[in-house]
Amino acid sequence: MNLFGGQYDTDYFEGLAIISETHVKVGLPAHYVNAAFSFVRQFLENVLIASGYTDRLSSLHKIIDINLDVLSLTYKQESQQKLIKNVAVLKDTVRRDGVEPYVQPIYSNGTGDISHYECLMRITY
Repeated sequence: MNLFGGQYDTDYFEGLAIISETHVKVGLPAHYVNAAFSFVRQFLENVLIASGYTDRLSSLHKIIDINLDVLSLTYKQESQQKLIKNVAVLKDTVRRDGVEPYVQPIYSNGTGDISHYECLMRITY
């Protein structure tokens, strides 16, 4: 694999896809992956700068961005699938009149009195 030369090994990307799918299966939120990559990016930037290799910073950013894009793709697909499923559930619920309005009182911490109400929708099955 020659990441700096633009030659990418398909096995490498398949490995990233497996990692990403595993993250989604175990329910690891996408922001954990973003935070980890942010930490790795900053750490490697500091190493390159301290070593005098500032000319390699753009390559580092490309590599990190490629990896992050591949890992994020599975999260985006999972998110889209969930959204489509939720829309289908809501459409079915509205079609069968399965929405029930509900008003919930909100109490003041200071006085214990009702300060206002929150209007909600409940889905009935």
